[in-house]
Amino acid sequence: MGLFRFAGLKLRLEALLGTEVDLVERDALRPSMRDSILAEAIRAA
Repeated sequence: MGLFRFAGLKLRLEALLGTEVDLVERDALRPSMRDSILAEAIRAA
């Protein structure tokens, strides 16, 4: 997914949910933080 499409998805989710969204690809997470972040994650797809 390209940068503009990724940013557009983030904005669309924020508009739909009415709150700020942190959107990240799984591979971009630091290994030392991955488990704690994924434990709190809400999957949209």
